[in-house]
Amino acid sequence: MMHQICRVLDATLKKPEYQGLKVVFYVSKEPNDVTNGIFLLGAFLCAFLGAAPEEAWQPFQGLDRRQCLPYRDATWVRSPYDLHVRECWAGLARAVGHGMYRPVEFDPKEVFPLRPPCQASCRVELRSF
Repeated sequence: MMHQICRVLDATLKKPEYQGLKVVFYVSKEPNDVTNGIFLLGAFLCAFLGAAPEEAWQPFQGLDRRQCLPYRDATWVRSPYDLHVRECWAGLARAVGHGMYRPVEFDPKEVFPLRPPCQASCRVELRSF
C-alpha cells in the first residue's frame, strides 16, 4: 500500500499540468488516520525524494503530539515497544540505502502475488548491514 500511494503521488507531482500547484493529501482528524497519513507522506519524502527521516519530520513537527500515535504490534495486549514514524522512516531509508527497496524497480506483483491464504508463502531476504 505504501509503495502504491507513493507511486501515485510521484506520478502526480511529475505531471506538467500540476507544476506549480499544491497537492492536497487529506485524511480524517482521527489520530490513527493522521498517523498513517504522516507516515505515507514521510515515506514518500524518504524513499522517493531521498530525505532523511529528520527532514521528513520537519513539516509535521508543529502538530499536536496526540495526533501522531506510535506504531505497535497488532495484538490486544500492552505493547512492549512503540515505534515513532521517524523510526519507521529510518528503517525505510536504510532499506533504500542498502538496495533492499528500490522504489523505481519495485514490482508489487512480483513480491506479493495474489494467492489464497492457504497457499501463502513468505519471502525473506537477509543481507548483512
